[in-house]
This record gives sequence, C-alpha cells and structure tokens, in this order.
Amino acid sequence: MSFLKNFILKFYANYLFKYYYIFYQKFSWKIKGNLIKPYMELVKLIYRHFNPSKNIFHSIQIQSQTSCNLNCQFCPNNKIERQHGKMSLELYNKIIDQLSSLKFSGEILLYLQSEPLLEKRIPMLIKIASQKCPDAKISILSNGTQLNNELLCKCFESGLTFLRINDYTMVQTNNHQEIESYNIKSRITNIDCYSKYQDRIKIFTYFPYIKKMSNRSGLMEGVGIPTPLKLFCNRPFEQMYINFKGEALFCCNDWQFEEVMGDLNFNSIMEIWNNHKYNEFRKILLNNTRKGICKECDYTSVLFPKVIISKFIQKWFSSKTLQKNNN
Repeated sequence: MSFLKNFILKFYANYLFKYYYIFYQKFSWKIKGNLIKPYMELVKLIYRHFNPSKNIFHSIQIQSQTSCNLNCQFCPNNKIERQHGKMSLELYNKIIDQLSSLKFSGEILLYLQSEPLLEKRIPMLIKIASQKCPDAKISILSNGTQLNNELLCKCFESGLTFLRINDYTMVQTNNHQEIESYNIKSRITNIDCYSKYQDRIKIFTYFPYIKKMSNRSGLMEGVGIPTPLKLFCNRPFEQMYINFKGEALFCCNDWQFEEVMGDLNFNSIMEIWNNHKYNEFRKILLNNTRKGICKECDYTSVLFPKVIISKFIQKWFSSKTLQKNNN
C-alpha cells in the first residue's frame, strides 16, 4: 500500500502537474466551470466540520523580505505600489518559538511574495527553524537565478528539507540563444553539490505560452474565470501567511496587506488562527460566497491541487489500511 501511495503521489508531482496547467488555461470558463464546480463541492466535504483549534494549518509562509529580481508577466511584484521591508530577527525568532511550542510538524515556507535567495540571512533563518522545529519540513520556492554551489550547500547544511525551483527561463524570453545561456535548470543541475541533494530539489519548467495564471485577487489578468466567483477556496483552512511586519494575512494573494487577521507582535499564532475574523471568512467561503480581496479573485484550488489530491489519497489509503487491520 505504501509503495502504491508513494507512486501515485510521485506520478502526480512529476508528470500530471507538469502539463496540467497548459491544458487548463486553454479552455473557456463554460467548459472549465462544468469540471470545477462539482470538484470544489467535493473538496468542501473535507472542511465541512473544520475546527481551527483542532485543525492547525499544514503550512506557514513567512516573509523575511519583499524583494524579487524578476518581473514576470503574471506576478504583481514590481508592478504595483506595495509596502517593502525586512523582518527583524527578533520577530522571526518569536514566530519560530511559537511554532516550536506547538510542536509544529507541517511545512515552514521561508518566502512570501518574494525571491527568498535574495535574503542574505537565509541559511541562518533555515538553521533557526530547523533546530527549533525538528519535526517540521523547511522549504523554499525560488526562481533559482541566485543559486550557486556555496549557497546551495549552505542551505541544505543549515537544515533545508526541500528546494523548489520555478524555472521561468522560457517565460522571460523567446530567443533561443538567450534561453541556452540563461537556462536555470541546466545551471542548477551542473552545480557541484547538486547530485548530493537532487532528491530534495524539484525544478518546475514554465513554458513560453504560460503568460497568465491566477489573477492574484484582481491585480493581474487571469485565465478567463469570471468574478465574483461563487466557489469555495481551501487556502484559509490549510495555510497561514505572515508578512515582514508580523501581520497574519488572509491569503498569499493579499499583496497590499488589505485583510489582516491579526498581528504577531501582540497576539499568538493560535489566537489569530482561531479568532472571530478568520472564522467568519471561512464560513463565507463554505457558503460559496467571496468578499474583500476574495471578491475579485479567480483562484479555485484547482490550479495547484496537490494538497487536495494528497488528502484524498492519504484518506483513501488510511481507510484501506484500517479495513485490512480489522479483517
């Protein structure tokens, strides 16, 4: 069972996900809607009895800084007016200490609306999180342009669990010669210590005709999904987002910090995760209604359904194992 479960998850991550979005953006909403709507109703079944005091977030994104060195067509960074800054080390330690006291075993993602490898302190931040939260997975999602042998080694030696690279080479340019000289995947796989950590590095290649993604809560052009979208979204049930000031944002698409659920300078993580404002937003989404920054958002949890698919697979295999043990 374990082998089959891992095979299904690996097949999804390595093959289905790679080409899924290409087909997704090609269809009209009339066609997509007939598939998405029943799918989202199915997804809602997972969360109908959601209790935030018992169901802690499976991942938390921490914004240690806000800079990015690329200007991708589908990303608001460098295109909108937004607050920029760097999280103090004192605040970062406070957040990690709270996760430690919760014995957090999910994923700590050291990025939010930024390029994490521009953060000079990143090996140190990884080490702090790794030492204080030994059961958690420490992850980074990067565009890979800043990566070199020394930095790659330092990150993994400091306790990094996973490094995910979004290779935007072919999105940035259509010139073949430029692609060959700039190719991120080729550069990374030729780094000296890459072979040592390659099982913990995943490189996703974005193809040149992927120019549009989610509309980032109305800030960018989306993939033809009309808003307001009367559909459920699972993000506030699964993830927590902390900006550089220590504010807990409702969503990673809140680039201008409009929907603040609480402030970690004054409240604990669990106080915020369980508070009235958070729960009211969750109830609204469970009723297929969207307000605030959600009102103009076209995100449906369908673009990146890894968590959902993983949950269904895990649940199915757990039930099969239980049946086998009872027999």
